[in-house]
Formats: sequence, C-alpha cells, structure tokens
Amino acid sequence: MYKRQRKARMRPRINVEKVKELWGKMYSLQMISDEVGFTRQGIKKVLNREGISTSKDATWQTLECPQCGETFRKSRALTRNHPGRMRCSTKCYYAAIHNPSFVEWRHGTRIARDIISEYIPLSDGVVAHHKDGDQRNNDVGNLMLFANQSDHATWHRSHSHTVVPLFDGSSIG
Repeated sequence: MYKRQRKARMRPRINVEKVKELWGKMYSLQMISDEVGFTRQGIKKVLNREGISTSKDATWQTLECPQCGETFRKSRALTRNHPGRMRCSTKCYYAAIHNPSFVEWRHGTRIARDIISEYIPLSDGVVAHHKDGDQRNNDVGNLMLFANQSDHATWHRSHSHTVVPLFDGSSIG
C-alpha cells in the first residue's frame, strides 16, 4: 500500500533535451516554462545543472554585424525578435536598408495613387509603392499599394516579404 501511495505522489519528469533545445532557439525562461509546463525556476535549475548559465551576463549574445563585420553584444530578447538582422549601429542599419536605385520625385506618390485609384477605391492612409524605387516610373506594373506605412516599412525591411499588398500592379500590367 505504501508503494502505491508513493508512486501516485511522484511528479512528472522534465524533458531536459527539449528544454536545452528551446534555450538554444533563444526562448526565454518564461517561454520554455509555458511550453513544457514547469516553473521558470525549475527550468533555470535544469539548465544550470546541465552547465548552461542563465545569469544576466550570460544572456547577452556576441554577434557580428553583417554590414561592417564588427562584433557587438545584444541581449537574447533582441536577437530572438530579429534573427540575422541585427546591426552594430544606426549607421550600419541605414546603410543596409538604403536603396541605391531610389529616385525621389515630389509628385510620384500622388500620381501613383491616382493611377491605382482607377483599379481599386482608395481609403485614407494607404501607401503607394514603386517596385523599382523610381518615383517617376508610374507604370501600373511597377506599383503596389499597402494598407498603411507600417506595412510598407515592413515590406522594405523584411527579407521574406511577409506583408501582402492590397494591390499589385504586376498582375494587371
């Protein structure tokens, strides 16, 4: 009888390999806790027992800037949100997003909006985008329309183009 009671009170064991895998994928202690169903403190103890430091100093990552090659340090939280896109400085960030083929023209966006409005109705806040960066080229095949400036900026800065435009002129022109 005593053995049965003792077995019933045994706690489930934590999957150490899964915890290590999630820590390697830049998950925070809270994220791992939510995933495996144990407390943050329990996760921290398991990682420390396995020789993985979870102290504040150990949560900083040393990275290499893809723009200039300089090494710099960022926290795990920042590198988790922007994998492979971290830059050492604002100067390197703007150098990375600079479009050398961009040709600015005062009236380019207004004319592009007029052309797109022939195909779909426009609402306030929508942003016209020129695919080749030349605002003088208002050919319908060169134009796209985004719901807001945030979507437009995400389009420019994301490598996978996760934002879907409201209008893409290449399907028409």
